[in-house]
Amino acid sequence: MKKAILLNKNEKDLKFPQMQVSESGLMPTLLKSYPQLHSYHINSLSTCSNGENFLSGDDLRINVWTLDSTNEAYNVVDLKPENLEEISEVITSAKFHPVNNNLFLYSTSRGIVKIGDLRKGSTCENTALTLEVKESSASKNFFTDIIVSICDATFSANGKYVFARDFCTVKVWDVANTSKPLANIPIYDPIKTKLCELYENECIFDKFSIASGPDSNQVLTGMFNSNFHIIDVKRDINTQFELSFNKKTISKVIPKKCTDVLGSNYDYTRKILRATYNPRDHMVALACLNCLFFYKGT
Repeated sequence: MKKAILLNKNEKDLKFPQMQVSESGLMPTLLKSYPQLHSYHINSLSTCSNGENFLSGDDLRINVWTLDSTNEAYNVVDLKPENLEEISEVITSAKFHPVNNNLFLYSTSRGIVKIGDLRKGSTCENTALTLEVKESSASKNFFTDIIVSICDATFSANGKYVFARDFCTVKVWDVANTSKPLANIPIYDPIKTKLCELYENECIFDKFSIASGPDSNQVLTGMFNSNFHIIDVKRDINTQFELSFNKKTISKVIPKKCTDVLGSNYDYTRKILRATYNPRDHMVALACLNCLFFYKGT
């Protein structure tokens, strides 16, 4: 005979809480931690095509790491002089070659891009191939040393070209012939009329990124006033796009001799410093202030 179980009123009113998903998505997990071997802020990280190494760069040094070795790195570029007052240039960016795991590039504040070969020695600053356009002394002015500084540089997706962005232009170099750039493309010439204002508000020191399209014919880079540019290097077409919250595509082709007049409403705060291309599709991602935008080619 089964024994009866008596429930009082409180037990009958017992309620069990229901589970609810408060947050869904990918949660990052720390897999490895590498020692602090940089004396300055790291400005570059780049993975090697072999999947085993990566590089990190700061203002004066570039180190190459092995993913499986978390306790040491190899210093391949060191621009730090014995006397810090003698510093004449700093490293602004560094990237591995997308195909050849022995090659990497780095750019400097003197408007120079260098291609280093890890097979030539343990340090590469003295053996690296130099890509440079020397400014004539007659054309120099107060702003020259600032605007010639390379903001960012990258290899094309196929590794045959180097794209370098300074404040006003994009330079295209052929890795097989580095005597002079294949093209020197002005991004938006009217910005040169505002150099004094840009210097006063310190926006002249902003660093705009550059990215290669998947077919190596397009270059993506940002600008002020919610604008970004996609330059078709093969067809020599510079198209300016304006970010839009209502999903409208606002664009215009910028002629080589652009005569636009920048009024007082030109916004230096709405700048697109970070932009990247999808490695396999004509899709770009851009960051402006606290917003992220995606555009896809049709």
